[in-house]
Amino acid sequence: MEPFSLASHPLITSFDDPETELSYLDGLSGKTSLQIDQLLQFLARVHRRSNQLRSPIYTLPTEVLSYIFQNTRSSYQTGEDLGYTEASDPSRGWDEFPPVDCSAVVLSSICSHWRQVALDTPKLWTSVTLRIQSRKVPSHASLLQHHLTQAKSLDISLNIIFSANRNPRLLESISHILFSPKYLDRIKTLRLKNPPPQWIPLLPQLSRVQTLCLIYPRSLRGDTHLNLHSQSLRRLHLAGGAWISVDFSEYVALIRQCPNLIGCYSHYSANQEGLLELSSNHPLVFNHLTSFTWSVSAGINDGTIAQNIFLPALRRLRLIAPDFVAEDPVIGFIQKHSKTLLSLELEQFAEWTIREYTVLIRHDMPCLLALTVTAQLSSLPGCIKALSLKEEEQAEGRILLPKLKSLRLNEDGMDDPDTDMDRLAPLTLEMLQMRKAGDDFEFEVDIPDMGAEFYQVVWPEEVQESFKSYLANHRVKVTQNSEIPEFLESGPEDSSDSSSDR
Repeated sequence: MEPFSLASHPLITSFDDPETELSYLDGLSGKTSLQIDQLLQFLARVHRRSNQLRSPIYTLPTEVLSYIFQNTRSSYQTGEDLGYTEASDPSRGWDEFPPVDCSAVVLSSICSHWRQVALDTPKLWTSVTLRIQSRKVPSHASLLQHHLTQAKSLDISLNIIFSANRNPRLLESISHILFSPKYLDRIKTLRLKNPPPQWIPLLPQLSRVQTLCLIYPRSLRGDTHLNLHSQSLRRLHLAGGAWISVDFSEYVALIRQCPNLIGCYSHYSANQEGLLELSSNHPLVFNHLTSFTWSVSAGINDGTIAQNIFLPALRRLRLIAPDFVAEDPVIGFIQKHSKTLLSLELEQFAEWTIREYTVLIRHDMPCLLALTVTAQLSSLPGCIKALSLKEEEQAEGRILLPKLKSLRLNEDGMDDPDTDMDRLAPLTLEMLQMRKAGDDFEFEVDIPDMGAEFYQVVWPEEVQESFKSYLANHRVKVTQNSEIPEFLESGPEDSSDSSSDR
């Protein structure tokens, strides 16, 4: 670039007339503006290179920086297949919507170098979560298109939450992108909340979807039906009021359209007569289901339904009892699948006592890793007692649920917190001692705090000291509502010092 000099462009010269001088000045002005633009661009390059040399992060190889960018996102956000990886962590569900994440856009807006690295990192763009509002549809459509383009040929995880007041005409721009032949075979995970009903018949076009979650808070139109016929679908979650009106026979027919399902959940109709007739005439066998949630009701009481449902690959079972149900069919259903179960969750079995828990727990469940019970606080001691060994069983060396590593007890209503606490705390300690929990592997137990903040309830001091003494020598983690109790916050290793001070 030639150096700029005022001396080489004199403004005062001899001109024959003003028009000639004006023409000269116009040309000089344009040329000077061009030189200024070139100098500003050159100055920007100097500053950018100077910043790079001063900042250590700019010395990182592009591959390392790309790897760092990818790890700014969680497994939800990168679209990884969650599957069923850890039985003791049932909260990590494949049906949950991930939070809105803008990290890819943010990283690509820091500077030109970062933008280029971000654009050259397809995995950074493989997941997008949109909360669609009418006034933002054009920008959301552009963002969706940008993610799909930058992800190159990688699989996509797409999560869209629609507002109640959606404009079907405005949503056409998103529909054209989602169901474009260019992207149909790349969408691997699709979660939709309250999508346009006209999308439902189009879903079978997404030939490679493995996880499908549809949440409709309200009813669907009567002529809207979900037909999948998918060989790739592995996880299906249908939630919301719309699915309550779906007859159970339609639900079963829908599942049978997807032979490779390993997990499903649905709010289906409580039409027990239709369910009884269906299950009595045709046993329901789902060979690939590993995760099953069932909201059982009084219709199960004669045992026909439970007897005729077979899940030979079942790993995780969650049973909810909003109505009174007889214990025999429920326990029989669990025992039928007991050899393969890794995780068992029982909710709202309000009538269960120590008798029902004892029958269940003393049945052989050799692989069970996690047990979660949500019930009236007054009935939880029965579950703990059932897990404790009797003296004769201890003498025989018997172990109930030999691989159990996680026990979570949640209260769903309480009677007398003082009385319940006095029973629950020492029983928990006794159960741990009898099972020798923490001797062979780590053990976690979570129990309710029994309204400690509201009722000013605390554990008896002797129970606290006994817990500290046991935890000091065993690999056991005790929590209350997932929080470490205040008296344990100092850690088991400090218990000997604190006791000696007293």
